[in-house]
Formats: sequence, C-alpha cells, structure tokens
Amino acid sequence: MFVHIFDCDGVITDTNELKTKAFNFVAKKYLSEKASKELLEFHKKNLGKSRWEKFNFIKAIGLNENYKTEYLCEEYANFIESSIYDHPLVPRVKDYLESIINKSEDYIYVASGGESEQVKRLLKHHRLNIHKKNIFGSPEKKIDIVQKIKKKHENLNFVLYGDSFYDAECAKLIKSKFIFVSGYTTCDANKILNNYSIDMEIRDFNGLNLNKIK
Repeated sequence: MFVHIFDCDGVITDTNELKTKAFNFVAKKYLSEKASKELLEFHKKNLGKSRWEKFNFIKAIGLNENYKTEYLCEEYANFIESSIYDHPLVPRVKDYLESIINKSEDYIYVASGGESEQVKRLLKHHRLNIHKKNIFGSPEKKIDIVQKIKKKHENLNFVLYGDSFYDAECAKLIKSKFIFVSGYTTCDANKILNNYSIDMEIRDFNGLNLNKIK
C-alpha cells in the first residue's frame, strides 16, 4: 500500500506562471523596487513555499515595508482567485488520480504551497475526487504537512509528485520516492535532476500507471 502526495501548481494544475504573475502584481503595486527584486528572486528559488513565507522573507531581511504580510497575502490571493479556475489540469493527471482511487487501496493527499481553502475550491472545480480532509496548504508549511502525513502512515510506502527543489527536499525528508513532473515547472529542471535523488522524471501523466511507480 502506498501514500501518494501531490503538489498542486505545476503537478495537478498548470498554474505556476499565474503564481509568478501574482507576485509581480503585488510587488509592483505595493513594494519598493529593492523589496520587489528580492521578493521575486526568492519566489523563483523557492517554488512550492507559501506566499506567507515569501512575503515574510522581506521582513526577515530587514526591508521594513509599510504593508503587513496579511494584507499582501490577501491581495495576492484575490489576484489568483480572479483567474485560477481558467487554467487547465496537467494532461492526464485526472485519469491517473482516478486510477489510484478506483484500482487500489492507496491514499491520496495534496500538499500545496497555495492557500488551503483556495486549493480545495480549485480541485472541486476540476471535479477531482480527492477528499477535502486530505487537501492541505498554507498558511501551514508544506514541510510540516508532509511530516504529519508521514507520521500518520509511517509504516507505508510514500510517493511524492512535485516540480520544485522544495518538493524534492520534502520527499527526501520523509524518505519518499520522488516523481519529478518537469513539463510545467518554472524551476531549473537540470538543477533538480543534478542535485536531487529522482526516482522518475515525467513531463505530464500521459502513459503513467501505478505499475511503473510501484
């Protein structure tokens, strides 16, 4: 029996570019030029981490901007909410999820850097049959989420599907197989392949089945 943990952006939905646009929007509207540059560089290097961690980073490095983190997070979420439902699923991910649900006794979880309730709405919009109690996101950190899931199923095998350095680090932490979904990432794929233990690289979910994973 396996536990499957999916990131959302770039793994289930093609929404990585939207998230980058949202950070650009908030940065240009509310932050100084220096803070904007620092935020966007941190975002690109830390895909998979939540907006809370990224906006708090500006405070942590001593750039005391006028706006509170809570306000910037709300503005970011509003930008995302306005168009996130227009973005498609990663090809064949729905079929793959349904194969897990219908043909096995495995568990499915989603551990996202996106806001938890927004992720739940998004997956419901796409009619993905993942129970909302198994969908997690910010403000809880992804690394804390996967550790909790690991503790709940510590005697089972794990597979983590991700597209970022952070996802690879989370997989390593919980001693999980790591499936790198490379087709929709905005990370440097070569750096991930060269610096992390990858069990399989896939562009999308075309042709993937459980037998290949297990």
